Amino acid sequence: MMKSLNLNFSSHKQANMRKITALIVAGLMLILVSLLFKHHDITKKIDDLAASQPNVNLAVSKQPAFSEDEIKAQTMATNTLRQLNIPWHALLTTLEQVQTQHPQIKLTSVQPNPIKNDIILSGEANNVAAMMAYVETLKQQHSLQEATLMNQSVIEGETQKTLAFTLHAEWKF
Repeated sequence: MMKSLNLNFSSHKQANMRKITALIVAGLMLILVSLLFKHHDITKKIDDLAASQPNVNLAVSKQPAFSEDEIKAQTMATNTLRQLNIPWHALLTTLEQVQTQHPQIKLTSVQPNPIKNDIILSGEANNVAAMMAYVETLKQQHSLQEATLMNQSVIEGETQKTLAFTLHAEWKF
């Protein structure tokens, strides 16, 4: 046979739960009230200290941290430092090495542009083959890549003809 089940719908257990819940709520209310009083005391102390020291300005300054002249000076110093940190020696060494391989080439101008990472070279060559060999040698350099002949022209002198040329290369540093 089955055992009978007794259901007890008394409010005794529910009453105990209500008492426990009421105690928890009362405890939380006491903690909240004590925190509010503590906050009020701290705020009052801060106000008293601020009133006793009138020279202290708690407001945020609306003036910029640096004047316009200081910002300009800082920008100039940054640009100068950037120029000094460019590896000029490596560029000039590379150009000298290529020049020793091609003595028939005479460079007339070197125009580096470190901002755009490029360089424009102008020079003179005895013939087209020497000029093209010079361009190919520049392409093989680690710090100068993508050397491209921009223009060339024949200069007729009293004794011989020379080729004036301008080329562009990417400057890797």
